Amino acid sequence: MSNNATETYPCTSGYITSERDGKTHIDGAYNEGLAAFELDDAVYIGSKGAEGVDNPVTMTKESLNRFCIMWLAINDPSVLVSDKVE
Repeated sequence: MSNNATETYPCTSGYITSERDGKTHIDGAYNEGLAAFELDDAVYIGSKGAEGVDNPVTMTKESLNRFCIMWLAINDPSVLVSDKVE
């Protein structure tokens, strides 16, 4: 896996990618000191290290998604507002 930054300098956030079947796949993301990536059926979350995630916590993708929605609902609910017109 490689780290591809979304910012050129300083490199504080970006995507974790891998090459498979001749294509680049986004497997995870990092922001400042936190990183998460998916491998098989598990998501590994922890401190961003030079080669991946240090001291990871492992959970399912569904559990991480639920956690993220709950966190956003508390701290930035405006991002969860639907722009669906009825």
